[in-house]
Amino acid sequence: MKRLISVLITITALILPVATPAQAAWQMNQPVAGMSSFVFQDTEFGLNNSQIFGRDNVSGKQLYCSAVDDPHCASLKALMLNLVVPPCTASSKPSDMCIKSVEFGDSSGTLKQVTLDHEIDMPKIPANAKAKTPEGGAISVWKDDAGKLYGVQISIRYNIDYSPGTFEPGTAYVFSFNATVIPFTYLSGNYIPLRVHTLADGNDFFESFSKDGTPFDRGFDCAWIEQGKCAMRSEFPKNRKVALTMQMDNRITGWLFGRMGDASVSVEPLTSEINSIRIEGNSIQVPISYAELKTSEVAADKALSAAFINCGGRDCPVERPQGDRLNWQYLYTQNPDDPNFNVGYVDALAKYLKAAPVENSRWDITGMTPGNWRVARWPACFDAKNGLIGIISTNASIYDPSPPELVDGFMTYKVAGPHNGFDNAEFKGSYELNMKSDTARCLYGFSKAPVSATISITSGDGSVQNVATTLLTEKNGWMKLSAKNFTFSVPTIRIKLTQEAVKAPAEPVVEKPAATSSAPAKPIAPKSIAIKCKKGSVTKKIVGAKPVCPKGYKKV
Repeated sequence: MKRLISVLITITALILPVATPAQAAWQMNQPVAGMSSFVFQDTEFGLNNSQIFGRDNVSGKQLYCSAVDDPHCASLKALMLNLVVPPCTASSKPSDMCIKSVEFGDSSGTLKQVTLDHEIDMPKIPANAKAKTPEGGAISVWKDDAGKLYGVQISIRYNIDYSPGTFEPGTAYVFSFNATVIPFTYLSGNYIPLRVHTLADGNDFFESFSKDGTPFDRGFDCAWIEQGKCAMRSEFPKNRKVALTMQMDNRITGWLFGRMGDASVSVEPLTSEINSIRIEGNSIQVPISYAELKTSEVAADKALSAAFINCGGRDCPVERPQGDRLNWQYLYTQNPDDPNFNVGYVDALAKYLKAAPVENSRWDITGMTPGNWRVARWPACFDAKNGLIGIISTNASIYDPSPPELVDGFMTYKVAGPHNGFDNAEFKGSYELNMKSDTARCLYGFSKAPVSATISITSGDGSVQNVATTLLTEKNGWMKLSAKNFTFSVPTIRIKLTQEAVKAPAEPVVEKPAATSSAPAKPIAPKSIAIKCKKGSVTKKIVGAKPVCPKGYKKV
């Protein structure tokens, strides 16, 4: 008898990038015959509902679990948990991981809390105190004052290893973190969420079905599927301000990357295990960039040929992550002594990049996994043990999946993209760095005194661009820097912090008393006065400070 596991999952985001109708139409028109194409496009991160799975090391079976302690998965030596963060409820405690609030800016930019419409109807993953994992839910839908709908998808991946030799066997550790806000509209149809089944041989598999056997729509262009409905991604209003406040696992540390403008962040501890994290920023346009080349042209160029071979073929998948470290390294070789060691996709394709003629507005956050960082000697100041350190945000089509690299005293960061945007106008780049003040001072050995910054943008040809640069006042222990209005295709951003040497305060001048003799001062004797006093024939002279005639005598 088949056993149905109570796990529901929509896997469309894992197969293809979720596109707006205009983006999907553009993708369908990509040339094939005699051409090779390489597309860089942001994808929706994570899953739309929570799941736990693992592979049996002996049988090789992929098993899906309804909970960490599901008996169906008792044979697994390791588990992977993709947990979607649910909205907070009236009964939520400070120790719960959940979405506290969602805010959108009105026409004046003033933020207002929006209303939770519903959480997608999917089974929950229960929390597990022993494994230190929170409850997992599903994507939540929120509605603004104008009735426009937005999906909020915040997911955290945990790994659990039961091997005796591992650090804390059976205790989960955070592997990645992603959050995105998705504007969308519903499309009605015969849409059915995918379900996980277990066959008689114990293997789990995905199968979508309808009870009456009628054909159904798999919904590959949907951000997610609900019963009878497809959530079709749409565009943000221009520069829509969004703020998320989340009760999050304080094991989310290190660096985050954002697709937003004018970002700001605050972190406050709620309990020994949960932080309140608030991230605010405006939606931004991120070009979908692509290179379209003749297959013969690719074959004749060693760098191009290696790029297409590494990405998997003639037509490189549109779900290629924008922050893949292969964009900047490992194209030809992993040997550091090879002159092509640091050559990546960007080096091979930058001069061919164009922007797709479609909009692509984003508001995303993702964790920078240290395993994906470019090879560099990262300062101890960037250690994830120091908590949440910083957020980098840019509208560049392609970015470096690493913190800024410290080179010759400059924090250096690479981006890339097409020179013109989706409307064929010159595309103006933006880059923002929000970093804990203590981290910045650690890098440079600075004191608590005020810091200033200079930002320069070097183009691919070595010329320096003039850009608007800003160092905002430090607030709540965070420092914010920004560079705007630079152009592409492969600019390098260089930031240098400076601090004037603090002068030692001048010693106060103390007036010294006049020199005196060591001998004690002699008292001044009072002035003596002499008077004459007479009594009959007798006259007396009386001497003193205040002489007085004796009784019976008169002064003469």
